[in-house]
Amino acid sequence: MSDTIHPPDCVYNCLAKEESPISKPPRYVSKFRPAVVQEQRSNKDSRRTMGPSKVELPAPEKYLKKHSKEPKLPENTQSSKNLRTNCTCAAKKPEVPARTDKPLMEIRTNRNFIKTVEVGMPKKPQPISVDSYKGHKQPLENSGLVPKYVKKKDFGEIPEYLLQRSEEERRAREEYEDFVREQREQAAMKRLSDEERQAVLEGLKKNWDKLLHEYQGLSLVTDTLSKKARKQHLEEAMNELEKEIDLLQRYVSKFRPTVVEEKKLNKDLRRTMGPAKVELPVPEQYLKKHSKEPKLPNNTQCSKNPRKDRMTTAPKPKVPARTDKPLMGLRTSRNFVKTVDVGVTKKPEPISVDGHKGHKQHLENSGLVPKYIKKKDLGQIPEYVLQLREEERRAKEEYEDFLREQREQAAMKYLSNEERQAVLEGMKTDRDKLLHEYQGLSLVTDTLSKKAHKQRLEKAMDELEKEIDLLQRFKTVYIID
Repeated sequence: MSDTIHPPDCVYNCLAKEESPISKPPRYVSKFRPAVVQEQRSNKDSRRTMGPSKVELPAPEKYLKKHSKEPKLPENTQSSKNLRTNCTCAAKKPEVPARTDKPLMEIRTNRNFIKTVEVGMPKKPQPISVDSYKGHKQPLENSGLVPKYVKKKDFGEIPEYLLQRSEEERRAREEYEDFVREQREQAAMKRLSDEERQAVLEGLKKNWDKLLHEYQGLSLVTDTLSKKARKQHLEEAMNELEKEIDLLQRYVSKFRPTVVEEKKLNKDLRRTMGPAKVELPVPEQYLKKHSKEPKLPNNTQCSKNPRKDRMTTAPKPKVPARTDKPLMGLRTSRNFVKTVDVGVTKKPEPISVDGHKGHKQHLENSGLVPKYIKKKDLGQIPEYVLQLREEERRAKEEYEDFLREQREQAAMKYLSNEERQAVLEGMKTDRDKLLHEYQGLSLVTDTLSKKAHKQRLEKAMDELEKEIDLLQRFKTVYIID
């Protein structure tokens, strides 16, 4: 009864239950306990007295006295008095040689006297740096206060690993530029030949004639929206064809070499230092000292007497006498004002001294005189800068137009006649399916879902009809990705 378990709402749970006594397991006792207790007692009994048991105690008469444990000096004996004579040296020093003794010659020894002297000499103290107020010391060489690395041979040079890294970056940049150039050259436009250009022109003219014939067949009265849209669509198509025909007729060669090829050609022409046809000097004709300085004239008789060089070859006329009458009506082409100016001292030119050593230069070239402010075109942009900017702008526009044309042509895909027919048939089947579904709709559209379904079908059918009409009218079709 007690072993059975009843649910909590059972009546049997209200009965008193007999409590069973709890029996504890016996306590664990080691089997080595008596041996450990016996061993501990045996060791403890042997040292019950102060100190080991077998040590003899001192006698009461031998008590500790004052200064008994201090070290005692040796007694003053005869041997201690003669301490110098009782030296432990094995041999005595040799006697001082006399004046009449001859020195021993050709005696050599392996003893290094320099090393022996250095051992006994005091060493030079190492320089030390103290870097804290508490007296922390370290060698001066490791403190950073001594110019240690400045005196190295490779100081100031670029490390090898940086040179290798820059070389790898340059190679990677060149490889990337070559790859981009190859991609541009591969995606470059193809030049149309004269035969292909004429064939494209004839095809465009035929399409324009067809559109013109269709446009002339329209009714004069455009009273409905479909007629207006049809007329507008034909006009737009004819205008586009006229623009394309005009472009092909005006430009004989449509494309020019790419900008990358032009840059490469200009770069290859200037790879050498200087023009390619310049002849190098002969090694024997090396540049000598003072070879480019101006040479003075030879030491001739005229150069020795510069005053005589200025004299005319003809002799001067004699001084007229008092009785001679002056000649009247004579004229000369000599400029006496200029002749007098030559002898007169000139006005000193303004000079600027720009250094404590007395370096002189003209005041006009020193920058202290407002020379350029008085110009008429001060503050205006020079004409050559404007021309350079205009040329850069034109080159940038041409390069952007060329890239845009490349991207447009690279993104276009030409549809062949078989692909065009397959696309047309697929569109027609889709239109027939939508038409069959549209005809199966109920005539009454009383709910929002029916109206939305009907509008969706009409919109899809209109888009398919426009695409079918485009594919039927144009035989040459390109698809842009």
